[in-house]
Amino acid sequence: EGDNLRLPFTSVAGLGLSAAESIVEARKEAPFRTIDDLTERTRLNGTLLEKLAHRLIEDPDAVNEKLNRCLLCGSCQANCPSGVSILEIFMEARAIVAAYKGLSPLKKAIFRTLLPNPKLFGFLLKIGAPFQGLAMRDDNNAQGTATCSPLLRPFLGERHMQPLAKQTLSAKIGAVNSPAGKSRCKVAFFPGCMGDKIFTNVSEACLKVFDYHEVGVYLPTNYSCCGIPALSSGDLEGFEKMVMHNVDVLKEGSFDLIVTPCSSCTETIRSLWPKMAGKMPYKYRDAINELSQKAMDINAFLVDVLKVKPRASGRHGQTKVTYHESCHLLRSLGVSAQPRELIRMNPDYDLVEMKEADRCCGCGGSFTLSHYDLSRKIGQRKRDNIVASGAEVVATGCPACMMQLSDMLAHNGDSVTVRENELSIIEEAFEKGWMQPQPPRTRSGKQIAIVGSGPSGLAAAYVLNRRGHSVTVFEKADRPGGLLMYGIPNMKL
Repeated sequence: EGDNLRLPFTSVAGLGLSAAESIVEARKEAPFRTIDDLTERTRLNGTLLEKLAHRLIEDPDAVNEKLNRCLLCGSCQANCPSGVSILEIFMEARAIVAAYKGLSPLKKAIFRTLLPNPKLFGFLLKIGAPFQGLAMRDDNNAQGTATCSPLLRPFLGERHMQPLAKQTLSAKIGAVNSPAGKSRCKVAFFPGCMGDKIFTNVSEACLKVFDYHEVGVYLPTNYSCCGIPALSSGDLEGFEKMVMHNVDVLKEGSFDLIVTPCSSCTETIRSLWPKMAGKMPYKYRDAINELSQKAMDINAFLVDVLKVKPRASGRHGQTKVTYHESCHLLRSLGVSAQPRELIRMNPDYDLVEMKEADRCCGCGGSFTLSHYDLSRKIGQRKRDNIVASGAEVVATGCPACMMQLSDMLAHNGDSVTVRENELSIIEEAFEKGWMQPQPPRTRSGKQIAIVGSGPSGLAAAYVLNRRGHSVTVFEKADRPGGLLMYGIPNMKL
């Protein structure tokens, strides 16, 4: 809790002081060798895991509790003067404990049956989404959250949660396999579980950006979870199932990069897939090593690959926005400046830095489910810093952080909204006319009439116009836009 989260070896010491002391002893044996020596790092990791094995036999429940109190935020590893791979050690340690104690039937069902099977997962959500109003009460707040009904509070507590999307991204958009345009780049877009099932607006904003910059997109409808929930719980079997499923899906496409709007997915694909692939069949190991190098966060892609540049406006906007550093985005991927550049590209926004922007918000994935009281204590400090900044909007590059920040702000009745930063930019840019039309260079001379201004009509008109034809859309109904204008927010138009 509190400042101890920043101290090196705090979490390791939780396994017993002897584990931390063993690191010091191992360093004393070879004081002039650097930690960059792979042999020494392996020896230090082995020493810790050996200590863990002894403690596991003595008191497995205590070891499990200590391990699960780690958020896997990476603060200790980032601040470790000896460069010990603490996150890797904790992942291996949790796998050892899970194998020794066994997983609960619920976790087995989720990690080994539900998450690796996108068709089953999507079917259950399709059935459940229309009835979530019976279990959740809309908070009518700035964060767009809902509170659990008394029936669910014994399981989920007093959480303020984001509701499921009425329709998943895969069901709404379908499969996409478009060629690269003037960007000469094609990406496999990996929305992640939250981008597909909760924050679908974020994923749609990313697709708009790809379309505007003529980036080719490979988006199948059968991605499974990236695997981080299973791995964090020590379930290597479930993790491997998800990874191998996704590798099979990705191998069917041809693309230059894998782009995700979720920093946890990016870090998992880029770092954890190859690190934990040792027991998978050789054909998957080779594919994973190749695919992992292509994984990139959406913020880095826009700034570093597409070279998106702000227009010189010379003024600060009226809406104050502050930025929360996602642990995985900052510490694991090294992405920090790019999201801030994107926020500054919106001339209506004024970026104000909060205190301790790089401090963990307290989510930690499954950590917030098993240690919600501690998660709230950590999150309250983040909320206090957000409010103290005077910002009206807090942006972040991680859907899990968005969930946690929304919960903390909702608990305090704050009016600060939570947005994924690229969504903030693109939606407002379209609204204010900053995204300029790109008419075709040549016209075909053909005139085409489109009857009906609903989703299909406008989509057909858009494509035909891009191909050089002159298109007129006819609508006999009272409101242009057809079904887009009934029961669907106008922003979709």
